[in-house]
Amino acid sequence: MARGLVVRVGVIFVVALTALGGFGLTHPARADVVELYFIYGTVRDNTGLPIDAAAVSDGTRSVLTDSAGNYRLPGSTLGGTHVIRVTKQPYASASRQISLLLPGEYRADFVLQP
Repeated sequence: MARGLVVRVGVIFVVALTALGGFGLTHPARADVVELYFIYGTVRDNTGLPIDAAAVSDGTRSVLTDSAGNYRLPGSTLGGTHVIRVTKQPYASASRQISLLLPGEYRADFVLQP
């Protein structure tokens, strides 16, 4: 009878350790849901041509437009109001305020004046 009890206790101990992440006794990592906000768009000149390598920033993150004038800021976990600023010499800089109310994608196109 004692042997059967030892085997059962041993099995329960191994199962418990496995549930706790092994012998390190750490809880396994959980895949938490992260809600992201993305800002993307196109930067063109006043004639409608795309502007390559324009700097687009929200004050924290910055990217350059591609040859088609497209940009996409990396995802942010911060909603709220952000100011997006675009600069490229010899054009005048442009900015706009955008409100990120719900997680998702927000489009902000810009036209830069010479």
